[in-house]
Amino acid sequence: MLPVPASTQMRDTMSENLTSSNSTGMLNVYADFPISRFFTPYIGAGVGYVRHQVKGLSYSVATECVDPLNCDGSTQTQSRLITNSAGGIDYALATAVMAGFSYAITENGKIDVGYRWLNLQGTTYTGRSLSNVHNLSIPAQNLHELRVGLRYDIN
Repeated sequence: MLPVPASTQMRDTMSENLTSSNSTGMLNVYADFPISRFFTPYIGAGVGYVRHQVKGLSYSVATECVDPLNCDGSTQTQSRLITNSAGGIDYALATAVMAGFSYAITENGKIDVGYRWLNLQGTTYTGRSLSNVHNLSIPAQNLHELRVGLRYDIN
């Protein structure tokens, strides 16, 4: 086997993978403004929490030779997987504002059409892989939702 020339150039490619999920718990208050027997607009506001969970954070590094003609078999491609301990569970503030209307289609049944703006505050995790410290930030999120549903009044 020929020795690898000293001028051999290597290239590192790094990729990151993680799994994250958010779940919320909210306390909402609504005010109805009945205009007629059939049509009722409403507004609402809510406050609660968001549970951020991060798991499965890992780094993958692949090293490859830039000029394959100047590499021997042992230096052409190398890969290694580095698992990071960053992650966990954190809680932050969640707020919401709602507006919409309901329209009666039967004596007790109504169609509900509404908009909700939901703000989820972010968080930061700190973890370690090998000798490196990594900070992972989840920024605040603003969600805009158009919601359609059915209501049934129990009297």
